Amino acid sequence: MKRSHINAAGREHRMEYLVWMEEQRPAVACSEDEFATLAECELDALPDWIKSAIATHNVAISIEDRRPNEPRTLGVFARYSGTSQITLYRLPISRVAGGRQHLRRAIHDTLLHELGHLFGMNEIDLDHYSIGNNPLPDAQPIHAPRPGAPADNETSDRDY
Repeated sequence: MKRSHINAAGREHRMEYLVWMEEQRPAVACSEDEFATLAECELDALPDWIKSAIATHNVAISIEDRRPNEPRTLGVFARYSGTSQITLYRLPISRVAGGRQHLRRAIHDTLLHELGHLFGMNEIDLDHYSIGNNPLPDAQPIHAPRPGAPADNETSDRDY
């Protein structure tokens, strides 16, 4: 067997192992209502220009436990005729948060990632920022709202 086939098989086995390990990590205990409240807080904390774009593009935001057959998917953006949809997946987001203290940040980052698609960004574009699926080593950090942050009309655009 060629070495490249061994390496490819080894990488595939490693990915399967990583997926299995990720699925074994317990999700942060968070009810559907609590998750929805946190997501609403993140939406409310967005600057007015982003809220305006959400309204203008008729973006519906929903929460589901997980995407069928894709347990690692955190969120999905879909554009339909006259409307758009962002779906946040509660259990995978709760799992990758790694702890209650990081749950709001995980929701924030997933929401901003999906909103990036609303603004025409693809996965490669998003990888230039910390909210990408595979951020580049020099990815631009995207900062979560600070506790006690000013109202969104006082928040600078650079915080997002």
